[in-house]
Amino acid sequence: MERIELDIPEYLDVTKMTTDMYGNIYLLLTGNTEFLSEENTAKHEIWILNDKFEVSSILDISDSTEGEKLMPYQFLVDQNVSYFIQWGYGSFKGILLDKQGKLIAKINNTVLEIDELQTAGLGQDGSVYMCYRKDEHIYISRLNMESGILENQEQNTLFDQDELVLSIGAGTDIQLLIYNTNSGIWVYDQEENYLENRVAMNESDTPFDTYILIRKFLPDGRLLLIENITNTNGELGKRILKYISAGK
Repeated sequence: MERIELDIPEYLDVTKMTTDMYGNIYLLLTGNTEFLSEENTAKHEIWILNDKFEVSSILDISDSTEGEKLMPYQFLVDQNVSYFIQWGYGSFKGILLDKQGKLIAKINNTVLEIDELQTAGLGQDGSVYMCYRKDEHIYISRLNMESGILENQEQNTLFDQDELVLSIGAGTDIQLLIYNTNSGIWVYDQEENYLENRVAMNESDTPFDTYILIRKFLPDGRLLLIENITNTNGELGKRILKYISAGK
């Protein structure tokens, strides 16, 4: 494993890391409260790494984040290098930024006209898709990164409202992979209205008290999970990476 060292100021923490559909790496850095003043607590930057893992560009997006101090929940980069940053879960707030880090739009449950945002992720086309609950059903829609609205809302019902989707991502052979904690991994194509259960699982296969950190689809279609192993004394021991294959 190659180790890369980045010279990051002590007043910034790397709070999120993501890639775009081309494999480029983006770091979201957030000011911390340990070292500096109230003003620096609100600082946010995006660091872009090249294929040699060198920092090729730094965007100061502090003006767009407007002093937000919560830990970011999600950070995505679409095919046009526009950014989506989310704070909070369920009842959320988020911003859309252009390639230069300038604010495009602010979004939340009210703006998108949804009851609850469950998760978001990139589809096979590099677009940002959101999985949300509205009017007792679960839907997925593409987020228009220029206007900040969801396209074709409620076009196709995926699941009933008591279902929980924790991750969506691009499939190797289809538009989207969907991880539903109650029933497993599904494949979905919105235009074709195609939905199929590819890997059947239930909640007991990946219980919340064991798998609580990461549930994320990788580019090859595998679902990455981290299993927390508890020692005999009840303390957290080692963590084990696990993969569930869902690509073709």
